[in-house]
Amino acid sequence: MRTKLLLGMLTLSAMLLAGCGNANIVNRIRILVAVGFDRDGELCKGTVAYPNYIHRKGSLAIMKGTGNDPKLILQHLSLQTPRKIRYNKINTIVFSREIAAGGITRLIDTVARDPSLGGNVLLAVSSCSAEKVINSLDRQELENSPYNVVQQNIRDGNVPLSNLYLFLHDYYSEGKDPSMPSLRLDAERQIEVDGYALFKKERLRLVLDTPEMTLFEILLGKKVKGEVPFTYKGELFVMSIHHGSTRLSANMRAVPAAARFEVRLNGGIRSFQGNRIAKNLFEVDDLAASIEHQLMEKLVALLKKIQANGIDSVGVGEEFRSVDRHWNAAEFYRNVYPAMKFDVRVKATLKNSGAGE
Repeated sequence: MRTKLLLGMLTLSAMLLAGCGNANIVNRIRILVAVGFDRDGELCKGTVAYPNYIHRKGSLAIMKGTGNDPKLILQHLSLQTPRKIRYNKINTIVFSREIAAGGITRLIDTVARDPSLGGNVLLAVSSCSAEKVINSLDRQELENSPYNVVQQNIRDGNVPLSNLYLFLHDYYSEGKDPSMPSLRLDAERQIEVDGYALFKKERLRLVLDTPEMTLFEILLGKKVKGEVPFTYKGELFVMSIHHGSTRLSANMRAVPAAARFEVRLNGGIRSFQGNRIAKNLFEVDDLAASIEHQLMEKLVALLKKIQANGIDSVGVGEEFRSVDRHWNAAEFYRNVYPAMKFDVRVKATLKNSGAGE
């Protein structure tokens, strides 16, 4: 009996000691969760955020380092701390627009070769310096990180699906250019999404504003949600998209070649200015037709804007490659894509579209 009691006490003690060890290990290392990169003369400045479990009970603290590449920046950070630095928990990497416009090849190649970073890492461009974005996290809780801000908006359909895996897929693709969200600080120094950054391979080429970002998400067709404003009989309305789909097809016989987008949207009228719409089938049909026409014009305008900047962020090239065994990327983007026509067809289905003031 005594032997069993002694064994039980020893087992309990071992479990408690093990538990204490696991709980305290975070106090002996610095686990980076977000990093921002800015140009600093000939060098690159890295600003990082990590939970401080010793002095701040887990709220975030900031460190800064410089170097020619991320590995040297991490080495510089290590020289500043008595604790070991771990970066395998990084979930956000922010680039300043200056860094992004000059090219992020070295940074992306370093990230892509590192197996400790998962494919769900958020990549983003900042309107202000990346240092300001990361500095705004000082003494903040983890839930206020850029990663959580963007993920919440992706779930709500305000921001296209984006992460490291998708960026690398498009980055190495011959028929599509990569993209990522754009961030800024508002008047209260809170992080918010202010648009979507489109790249020509490794260089930032164009930043869409928030209304264009919603249209861009519709064109991608991966997760079609969001709010689309439009006018009807001189009054302002907003269509709340519940779900939808977009099908892209290549018309190689047309001269010049054409890309067709078939957009199907289901939603309702969430808000508007003006008088109540009569509950009349023909009125609802007219309303849907107005949405379809205006949305078609906006989508074509966005496609032409992307085309004029020499980028293919929607993946038109991928679609043409899938139907042409002799497709050549250099020839396509030199001779075909710049003159391409866009045929956009929108079908809007309204549900519960009776609206009031």
